[in-house]
Amino acid sequence: LALAGIYNQYRTQLHHQSYYDYSDMLLEVIVQIEQNPELKSQVQERFEYVLIDEFQDSNAAQLRLAHLIADHHSAENKPNIMAVGDDDQSIYGFNGAELNNMLHFDRTYAKVDTIVLQENYRSTQAVLDAAETIIRQSEDRLVDRVKSISKDLRACNSTVRPGVIRHTAYQDSDHQLYSLAAEIEALK
Repeated sequence: LALAGIYNQYRTQLHHQSYYDYSDMLLEVIVQIEQNPELKSQVQERFEYVLIDEFQDSNAAQLRLAHLIADHHSAENKPNIMAVGDDDQSIYGFNGAELNNMLHFDRTYAKVDTIVLQENYRSTQAVLDAAETIIRQSEDRLVDRVKSISKDLRACNSTVRPGVIRHTAYQDSDHQLYSLAAEIEALK
């Protein structure tokens, strides 16, 4: 309760000075669109198509905003919305991003086409296999929750030069930084 009081004081002071933080900007836009049908209509008419990139890092407020924009009455519950993301690359859990957001998309919109890109043109197969070995240790992945999804990445660019993959352990961050600096110096 004490923290809630502090947060309330923070928001009051912020708004008193006409400042908004990132979360407030999202929430304020959502509130305005929900409470103002004319604004909602203007926004929906202006943005006929919605693309969410890096979808794995979106939070509930961002998803709500995307839905409000895409859910035009003429769409007949089939909004023009597309999401692109990879749950294995999620890095914004601290900001509300979670796997359930991706699962919710599939339940929210009828007839969602899911396309899994499995051809990789940037990496060698050795890199893809090493990455798969590491990510398989994750406790919660889309491939574990949705059985129809498979992520068997294949290297498809024969012009990518094979590199060297090595695993190195350091005593601490100082040793790591020193070793990296020495390696960069040697390569120069």
